[in-house]
Amino acid sequence: MRKHPILTAVLFLEILALMLTFLQFSGGLVSDEAKYLLSIPYPHPPFVRSVLGWTAFMPMHEFFWRFVCASLVLQCVWFVWDLGDVLTRPRRLALAASWLLSAAVILQSGMIVMATGAALSGLVFLWWTLHPTPPKKPALLGCLWLAALFTAYQSAVFVPLVFSALLRSEKSKLKVFLYLCTPILLLCLYSLTNPYALTIMFHVPGEEMVIPPLARFFNITWVWIVAGSGLLSLIGTIGILSSVRLDLVAAFGMLLGFVILTTRYYDAILFTPLFIGGLFLLFCKRRLRPGIFIAAQVVSAAVVIFFSFPTLQETPARAEMRALSTYQVSGNLLINGFFGHDWQYESPLPVRKFSQELSAAAEEKAGVFVCTTGSCDGDINDELWTRLPDTPFPTWIRKTGSL
Repeated sequence: MRKHPILTAVLFLEILALMLTFLQFSGGLVSDEAKYLLSIPYPHPPFVRSVLGWTAFMPMHEFFWRFVCASLVLQCVWFVWDLGDVLTRPRRLALAASWLLSAAVILQSGMIVMATGAALSGLVFLWWTLHPTPPKKPALLGCLWLAALFTAYQSAVFVPLVFSALLRSEKSKLKVFLYLCTPILLLCLYSLTNPYALTIMFHVPGEEMVIPPLARFFNITWVWIVAGSGLLSLIGTIGILSSVRLDLVAAFGMLLGFVILTTRYYDAILFTPLFIGGLFLLFCKRRLRPGIFIAAQVVSAAVVIFFSFPTLQETPARAEMRALSTYQVSGNLLINGFFGHDWQYESPLPVRKFSQELSAAAEEKAGVFVCTTGSCDGDINDELWTRLPDTPFPTWIRKTGSL
């Protein structure tokens, strides 16, 4: 293996990807992940989520895509490695290691969220922009820009990098305009056909109203810290703001504005490519000692990951479905109370919401009744339903012959 260091590194990254996949898989799906696996048409455009939906027939569907996502995130370190081609070897190693030691990369690698795809495209745009040798094939860059925009709306924050990269790769201003603006125009046309998706993307009803300003500031700061394990966040931000590159500063400002508008934990990884760019520029100026930096990065990553480590406890939906799997049930799964898309993905039965206005015909099709509100005794007819013991939520199945 010593004769093939690149192959060894690739295999090591795949083993790490498998470990991170098991980490995320053990807890189960959250609602947003299930939404993408089911290709629910909001809030993001359809490119990647459609692929996820088309492959729903595959065995181990969730595990497979978790592993694919983890592998892509970790293997993208080769773009960082290639970007550091002009650096000394210690600085190049420190630059690549900073990507792998970012808390957002470690904790979000096995997550199935569209922000991850946007972050990886942002890393490629950064590589295309800062690489000492301007990469050719601007048409390929335009196709990647189109794919990125139709994967996640967040990709739009990288438009300054795309513009800068196109200017480096294409001499014709008309082609630069077409490659940059055509995907944006197509995204706008798509958004007009699905305005609800855009509304949901930039505003979660009621969420901002209940979070005090101080707590909101803390949430934004924590997203910034997780993006680079604290140290890379600080050094990367300094590198961006102290540079004379308007493309990096503009992309950072747009992303920061987006996160302030709608703060979500999994948007942290969107900052990581920009922090890599800031660190790279500082390394080019020889303003950092790579040995000291990477040692401090290991410590800060351990601390941030410790405080951000995901719970390994099963999600309520997965725990409930595991309990129900020992019973022979059919019909619809009727839920009284709140439930997310994770219930739809985990349940082998069609999921329907219970309400007092539910028609008798619709209720008769239900074979399982789950109460997520805590108490539903007044909604249950004991002559038709049997209470199950040892379930995470109060659960009833329809008695044999009552359908």
